Amino acid sequence: MLLRPLSARMATRFLVTSAVCMAVLLLTATWRRHIPMMLWDHLDLLPIYVAWQNGTLAQSDLLHIHGGHLHTIAYAVLLVTTALSHGNPLLDCLVSWCLLGLYGGVLVRLAIRSKIAERGGIIAALALVFLIFHPAHLANLQWGWQVAVFLCLSGAVVAIGLLTENTLSVMHCIGAVIAGCIALLSFATAAALVPTALIVLALRSDLSLSKRMFAALPWLAIGIAVAATTSGADPIDSNSLFNLCLYVFNFLGGAIARFAPGVAPVLALGAFVSGLVFFTRADNRKSCLPWLGLFLFAFFSAALAALGREESFGTSQAFVTRYISFSSLYWIGWIGLLYAGTGVQEPSRFWRTTPVVLVTLLAMIDASQVSRKVAQVAADARVTMLTLCAQYPVVEPDLLGKIYFDQPKIAEQRLGMLADLGFPPFKTCARQ
Repeated sequence: MLLRPLSARMATRFLVTSAVCMAVLLLTATWRRHIPMMLWDHLDLLPIYVAWQNGTLAQSDLLHIHGGHLHTIAYAVLLVTTALSHGNPLLDCLVSWCLLGLYGGVLVRLAIRSKIAERGGIIAALALVFLIFHPAHLANLQWGWQVAVFLCLSGAVVAIGLLTENTLSVMHCIGAVIAGCIALLSFATAAALVPTALIVLALRSDLSLSKRMFAALPWLAIGIAVAATTSGADPIDSNSLFNLCLYVFNFLGGAIARFAPGVAPVLALGAFVSGLVFFTRADNRKSCLPWLGLFLFAFFSAALAALGREESFGTSQAFVTRYISFSSLYWIGWIGLLYAGTGVQEPSRFWRTTPVVLVTLLAMIDASQVSRKVAQVAADARVTMLTLCAQYPVVEPDLLGKIYFDQPKIAEQRLGMLADLGFPPFKTCARQ
């Protein structure tokens, strides 16, 4: 029953219903576990906000790179939500959830178009929806600052979806570039879209060479612009190359086996090989292209993270909880590659579904661990807020360091801005 293919109508209904249920569960968890005040990087928005209020936004850090990312569009969103909510990060979290809904809607539409549930049955559909709305997204949803992540993710999947439409029009190409630019001007990981888009367009054998080259030109221009803003890298020796590869597969495997760091990269490597094999052997490669795009985007995202982080933080840093929002796309793409390109007969369906079940079970274990961590972060943030209410304006240096990366002077300055603006926690201190 669970392996039996679904009718087109049943598949659509099942995918949409289960996706809505998962999204509502994430909304409820976001509401309960959100971080109730600006903390850490989120405090860096305050000087930009004050400059906006004073009419000096052009002289602020709006267009500056922050932690390797150009957050300009994310800043624009956060400025509006901060003004509307008077500094309550819950509105930022709800905007992130809406963007995740857009992301999920695009992916569910791709699943319907590719007939994943019709070919793979209920198990394939459930696995796909669970990974689309992976509970580990909560690690980003709970923190208002991470609007940038969801602008990046939604922009990336919209771009990939448009570039892999059955008929690629000029408007699809323009829409993909706009979505890609929104993603890139929110979070630098969107640079992974450049090689992804070029590969996907190159594989569109249904288009003439001239059309593919025309569609690729904007992405080449974006790639050149991104490359021009990055500094030259040191040569990579064999040991560094091994560590970079290990980081990449740790990053990708973290979406399903973060709790087993020795196993995670092996699983990710196995998925890489099997995913490419299924693509090359597909009867209909065009149907696989959206899933290959998602698969490659996650892979290149991991590679970018490795180049930027491995040398400074080591290969284990790839298991950071917040990365799962990106690495889960790898497994979503992998499931799509298993089912999208061919009509799946009964014996084949069993052998394809077995690893999907394993991956889903591992992801559920991963999700339970992440959920506990999310709950702890939310509880700690609430304790921080109550402590600030009790101590301010004379705050212990240890707490100031905890609020802003062991830089108590900057933390004290940012808290002064929060107090002057009447933003949480100071807006609510009297009611605690």
